[in-house]
Amino acid sequence: MLVNADFHIHSCFSMASSKDMLIKNIAPKSKLKGLGLLGTGDGLHPKWLDIIEEGTTYSSDGIYSMEDMDFVITTEIEGKNKIHHLIIIPNIDVARELSQKLPSKNKNVDGRPKTQLNGVEILELVRQYDCLIGPAHAFTPWTGMYKSFDSIYDCYEKKVDFVELGLSADTNMADTVGELKDFTFLSNSDALVPNLGKYHMTACTKCFKLVEPEIARKNKMKCECGGRIKKGVDYRISEISDFNEAKHPDFRPPYVHLMPLAELISTVYDKGVTTKTVQNIWQNLIDKFGNEINVLIDVDLNDIIKIDLKIGEAIKAFRNNTIDIVPGGGGKYGEIKFDSLIKEENTPKVVTLDNF
Repeated sequence: MLVNADFHIHSCFSMASSKDMLIKNIAPKSKLKGLGLLGTGDGLHPKWLDIIEEGTTYSSDGIYSMEDMDFVITTEIEGKNKIHHLIIIPNIDVARELSQKLPSKNKNVDGRPKTQLNGVEILELVRQYDCLIGPAHAFTPWTGMYKSFDSIYDCYEKKVDFVELGLSADTNMADTVGELKDFTFLSNSDALVPNLGKYHMTACTKCFKLVEPEIARKNKMKCECGGRIKKGVDYRISEISDFNEAKHPDFRPPYVHLMPLAELISTVYDKGVTTKTVQNIWQNLIDKFGNEINVLIDVDLNDIIKIDLKIGEAIKAFRNNTIDIVPGGGGKYGEIKFDSLIKEENTPKVVTLDNF
C-alpha cells in the first residue's frame, strides 16, 4: 500500500510557525497536496494535544482523523548541544505522559521543547513508551545530529528507527555514508524550512559565492571577498562519507525532487504565489487532476500540456531530473530556474511529447 505521508510539521504553538497551523486548516490543505497521512508535530504541547483530541476522530491503531486526513502524533525535541530529534508517538495518552516525564522548562510554551538530555537519554526515555525516534534533518549545520557527531552511534549508542534527511540532503548524498546503509530515510517538509535550504551548499555568508569544500578548508573558511565561509550540508557529508558515489541498498526507493505546485507556477510565470494568475492556474490544475502530487508525479504530461504548455514543460523537467537548480548556501535560499522554457507568446498551446 502506497501512502503519501509527511511526518514532520509544526503547529501554531511552534516559534516561527504560522498561527493558521491548526488541524481544521491543515487537514483540507494537505488533502489538496495529495497527502494521506500526517504527523501532528508538537505532540508534547498540552494545548495542541487538546485541539487534536477535540477536533479529530480516534481509531484504535493510533490514527486521528479529520476530513479524510489521518494523523499520527509526532514531535520534535531539541536536546543537548541543540541537536534535534524527531519522535513518532503511539497516541495522545502516551504523549501526555511523555510530556510530563521530559525535563524541559519550555514544553508548555513552545511546540518544540528544549531539554538537556542527550541522544542516548532521549532514546531511552521515548523507547519506554514504544515511540519511534531518529535524528531530525540529520546533516544541517545548526541543529543536525551530524554537526556534533561523526557517527550516528556516537549520538544514540543504539540503532534508531530512521534518519530524517531534511530538505538539504537527498539519498544520493546520504548513501555515501556507509553506516547509514541499513537505515530507513525520511524526507519531510518541516513547515519551518524553505524548499531549497539556505545551508545546503558551502558558501560565503557575505557574497554568497558557492565554494567547494576542499577549497574552503584550504582557505581556512575565509572567502576572497573577506567574508566567512559557512559549512554546508555538502561539506559535512564530504567529511564523513565513505564513498565518492552513493551506494543505495536494494530497499531504498528512488528520491523524487519536487516543489509546491503554486511555487512552480509562480517561478515559471515570474508572478507572486498569491497573484490571481498563479492561483487561477493552480486551481484549474487541481480541479482537473485532484491534487498536487497527482499533477507533479502521476498525470500524463500531454494532459497537463493541453492546459498549460509552460507548466507541462516545467513538470517534465522535474520528472526527468533536468531542472536548473541554483542551490542555497551561506544563508541565502536556493532558486529553481526555468530559463529554457518557451517564452514566445504565439507558441501553440497544444503539443505532443514527440515535439519536444
